[in-house]
Amino acid sequence: MDENLRIRDYISKRVKYLRLKRGLSQDSLSELADLDTKHINKIENHAPNLELVTIEKIIGALGETEANFFNWRFPTSSEEIRELNDSLEKLPDEDQAEIANALTLLVKKINKRFDS
Repeated sequence: MDENLRIRDYISKRVKYLRLKRGLSQDSLSELADLDTKHINKIENHAPNLELVTIEKIIGALGETEANFFNWRFPTSSEEIRELNDSLEKLPDEDQAEIANALTLLVKKINKRFDS
């Protein structure tokens, strides 16, 4: 796959994931980022031309830092985690976000038990 397409794919998925994680609609994000709703839709669907200033606006509107937005590290420290990650990537984005949120809640609950 062309390197530029991989980066565009990553940005598209990351914007959508973080938007859904925060419970924002495309309209809400477009207002926060001072962008047109159609522009957010195009970005999430692999816009052909993506300007850095637009990415910066979206990152700010999502309340993220650039370092967190471009977190290229994914959990792959064990075979089980790699398998889970591979399985999740095959699901639609909305399902991925729901499962990630559920797993996060579960892990936090388990961590609280160990902290007590």
